[in-house]
Amino acid sequence: MNNIKIVINKNYLIKKEELMTQNSNLDLECLSKKYEELYKKKEEMFNLIEKIEEKNIELEKNNLIQEKKIKEIEGKIEKVPILLQRNKILSSYHLTITKSNDINKEFKSFSILNSEHIISYSSSNIYILDNYFKILKKIKNEGITNISIKNENYFAASSNKVNIYYKNQNNFDLITSIELKKKINQILYCSNNDIFILNKNDKTISLWSKENEHYIQKDILVHEDIIKAIFYLEDKKYLISSGEKTTKIWDINNNRKCIKTYNNVECLHKNALNRLDENKIIVGGGYDGKMKIFSIEDKDKITIINNGFKCYSICVIQENNIFLIGGNNPYIKIYRIHDEICIQNIYYDSNDIYNIFDIVKLNDLYFATFANNKEYNALNKIWSIKI
Repeated sequence: MNNIKIVINKNYLIKKEELMTQNSNLDLECLSKKYEELYKKKEEMFNLIEKIEEKNIELEKNNLIQEKKIKEIEGKIEKVPILLQRNKILSSYHLTITKSNDINKEFKSFSILNSEHIISYSSSNIYILDNYFKILKKIKNEGITNISIKNENYFAASSNKVNIYYKNQNNFDLITSIELKKKINQILYCSNNDIFILNKNDKTISLWSKENEHYIQKDILVHEDIIKAIFYLEDKKYLISSGEKTTKIWDINNNRKCIKTYNNVECLHKNALNRLDENKIIVGGGYDGKMKIFSIEDKDKITIINNGFKCYSICVIQENNIFLIGGNNPYIKIYRIHDEICIQNIYYDSNDIYNIFDIVKLNDLYFATFANNKEYNALNKIWSIKI
């Protein structure tokens, strides 16, 4: 703006010189009037420029205020970890689910250890994360296939052995190992220190108990077919096992006796067996895309849901009365728990999606998905549920 004023002033002096040259025959009074008009125009232009300057300053101040407000809001959002964000419970079924952000491609799943720590793993490392998914600690552990949480201080990781870790202040110490000869598919670390171990391509589940600070094998539960998934009901002391052809209920308190066998209730993946509510168990089904739901109380009642694709993962969010299904399909299906009706299909953002292997609840407003494409490249995401 100062440069414009200089130009205006320069033009004013040039015009003044022209007046003196061209109007030398005018009397002094007329010449003075012309000078006065010229000066007035110059001042008007200066005043206009000053108003423009004032307006610009005001706009800049408003922009700075807006930027400050935005930063304050962003700062508040950043200070609330995703695990602690809460909203009202889903009271109706009109919900929107949107992709929040992509997850580190190395991560294969999440487990919530406590209010401060999330556990994830890759093929060779265990990752301890904070609530912002920042890596706090990396623990070398080759060939990890599964992580199971006992409580907020203990967790177990499986490969061809089971390593048990303890949270000691800010460290995570390896306290014991169970050596096995076979590759493990899944483990369940129970609150009473018992560990159920399911080996890959095996028809048996081994139960290990802690005695004198060491783990010993207590029992072997035998299935008719290869077992794909196990699930433990701590409150009822029931173990559910599901394989390629059958699903069984084992009463652990009653000499680990099989109390029910379901024929043609099958499962394809360790993440496709879950508990819908206090009494209902859902099994992902076989190649026909038909999921099965049975009741712990009324064991003869079975509900069949035609899902339409092979199910590899079932995530239950009881607070919102929904469960989510993923498999060999570029969609996540959402069902209501109480009537098992599909209420929504979510497109995964990629036609290239091949398998959704895991859907993990973070809380009632967030879940994570772990998937790959046909080239087995990871396509992991975090999703938010908006009411």
